[in-house]
Amino acid sequence: MTDELKPCPFCGNPFEITNAESGNRKEYFIVKHEYDNCPLLMDGENGEVWLDKSRLVEMLNTRPIEDALRAELAANLNKYNAEVDQFNDGYDAGEKGGLDPFADQPDYDPDYDSWRNGYQAGSYDRLTAELAALKERTRWIPVGEWLPGDGESVIVLNFIKGAYDIFESQPNAVKVGVNDVKYTIPAYLSNGVWLLESGVPANGIIISWMPLPQPPEDSHD
Repeated sequence: MTDELKPCPFCGNPFEITNAESGNRKEYFIVKHEYDNCPLLMDGENGEVWLDKSRLVEMLNTRPIEDALRAELAANLNKYNAEVDQFNDGYDAGEKGGLDPFADQPDYDPDYDSWRNGYQAGSYDRLTAELAALKERTRWIPVGEWLPGDGESVIVLNFIKGAYDIFESQPNAVKVGVNDVKYTIPAYLSNGVWLLESGVPANGIIISWMPLPQPPEDSHD
């Protein structure tokens, strides 16, 4: 039996056991616990006296309701930690992708579905990042923001003033105002000059550009 005392269940402050003697009486032990914020007042004067300190400690430490609540709390905490671990495992799997969340799910506790929830969250973040990267690759980039590398073929948005005839000859031209047009065309930068694929300079104002799309994957072995 240990003599270590648990703190007060009401206020968390310690109990104080002191020993004393009175005349011919044997040594005895009393408990003091005097705190203004605690309903359990033990001044050591009017309470019980104990001849066996070990039994006194056992009495103060015996708390069936508190012990049951602590055991329940520990069980709930273990379950929570298990769910968090499962969620994190599922999230990592979802971020990597390539799994079937139903067929490839590890054999976790069926009482809760943390792995699949984590997988969905990880998949959502992965797909969101992939979508953001796709939007970045396919958006029109203003030339004032940044430029492609020298010699890199891209698609440019060309703006030409007073060139209505181009509007009729270019199938992707868009009319701007009365006589101005803008249209897309492949081009590249060479020493700061925009050149068309034919090597001649672009005859308009390049407003923005975007990278060429990636070629399709070869499906042949």
